[in-house]
Amino acid sequence: MAEVIISTPELTVLGGASSIQVDTNVGTAGNRGVFVFFGIPNPNSPVATFTETPIVFDLYILVDSSSDDYLAVFQYVIQDGVPQWVEQIKLTPNFYGTNRVVTFVDGVAELNINIFEIGLVDLRSGSLPLEDSRFRFSVQATLSNYEVNSESDPLISSEHLPAAVSVKVEDIFLDETDSQLKLPITLYGAEFDGTSMQSIDDKNVVAHLSILVVSPSEVTDFFEEGES
Repeated sequence: MAEVIISTPELTVLGGASSIQVDTNVGTAGNRGVFVFFGIPNPNSPVATFTETPIVFDLYILVDSSSDDYLAVFQYVIQDGVPQWVEQIKLTPNFYGTNRVVTFVDGVAELNINIFEIGLVDLRSGSLPLEDSRFRFSVQATLSNYEVNSESDPLISSEHLPAAVSVKVEDIFLDETDSQLKLPITLYGAEFDGTSMQSIDDKNVVAHLSILVVSPSEVTDFFEEGES
């Protein structure tokens, strides 16, 4: 005769915890990341100051436009067992190029370039005096000497005449109309009409400008020595 066993198994369903507590304040603080410092003096100079004590691999960008090391990037490294700042690279060259439409009247055209477009960084911190700031720039200009309005009006002559241009740069000034620092540039232009040179007059042309930020010392030393 067969035996029949009847049982009643129990099934227990376990749910998740009613609450979970995560403690994030565990362990010591890790090392800080790399800092990028900006300054006027060479970072190895005794007069250089830092907002934090430098550690290995920190970076420093020199922003003194009168220095030959302008826009040089230094890194804090250990060399021969001594921590020191070592130049690694230079940022983009101190060059700014732009094409501007200028209007010549009796051989003269004027324009103002926003100084921050050029990239003179130390002006942002107010460390650069505006007096004699014109000597910090090397400006070259050429002209596409035809009437620009001829591009949209076929009745206006598009004749392109040979031209000579001279550049005058003046000190940076604060433009009160927009509270921006500007570099004033005056262009003096004459064109050859096939017979003689004449002042460019009542004409809108394209000026191609190349501006370099340079050390002013070669010029300022010259007239300072003359005063002594």
